[in-house]
Amino acid sequence: MPYTLIAEFPSSHFKTSLEALEMTFERICSGEFGDRAVLLSAQSYEADGDQYVMYDAKYKDGHFRFERPIPNLESVARAIGVAPDRMTGGDAGRSVAIQSANAGELVRFLDHVYRAVFEIKLLPSTNSYNFGSEVEA
Repeated sequence: MPYTLIAEFPSSHFKTSLEALEMTFERICSGEFGDRAVLLSAQSYEADGDQYVMYDAKYKDGHFRFERPIPNLESVARAIGVAPDRMTGGDAGRSVAIQSANAGELVRFLDHVYRAVFEIKLLPSTNSYNFGSEVEA
């Protein structure tokens, strides 16, 4: 299915990957994309920048869908300041929802997953990673 770019970092529009994430979730939470899926991709520099690893997630109808499982959702919830009973998982940790989540909570969740769970390697001399978001066309 074709997708249309929402945001990307690095770019001239954002100073950090976190800014690109924030703008993406503000637009999602505003209802701008309706019930269309949003593809969220982070890219990690590996082997001193000679190799890249992609971490993709789809977000639709309040659910994240990951290729890799997210272990220990209770720990993730505490790390991002969300009550653990608001976070639910399924499909062996590959599907996650945060009940009644606002844009800030969604940003903190995905950024934490990229940084702490997947241990993404940051861009040289920054506190950011490559990030792109796209919506189903």
